[in-house]
Amino acid sequence: MRSVRAPTLSVLAAHALAWAAAIGLAFAPVYSNGDTILDSGREQGALGGAIVVLLFPVLLTVPAVAAVLFVRKWRWRQTVLWGSAVVLLAVCILTGFTIGMFFAPAALTIFLAAVLDLDKRQPAS
Repeated sequence: MRSVRAPTLSVLAAHALAWAAAIGLAFAPVYSNGDTILDSGREQGALGGAIVVLLFPVLLTVPAVAAVLFVRKWRWRQTVLWGSAVVLLAVCILTGFTIGMFFAPAALTIFLAAVLDLDKRQPAS
């Protein structure tokens, strides 16, 4: 049986953190009148837009999950991990104090996975 590596666990944790942030933001009362983001989107007729905005950071973690699960070449895996981490962190910075701060732990966890995967470099054959 293949052992689970630390980068794999880290990326799966990042994906779970992104889902937790999206679900928490969707259903937690974030406005002063007690409305959720989905309630606000429904009232303004932009429910689909609200869902897309919340799911976009979650979708940015999918390439990292696919990389640690399916990519065997170290260089490709590192490229995808660092790319996913940088793009997700950029989204967190751009969205700042709205939803970005809730997805920042997922971005930092992908960075951690990329760093942990640095010592897994396979010798050239």
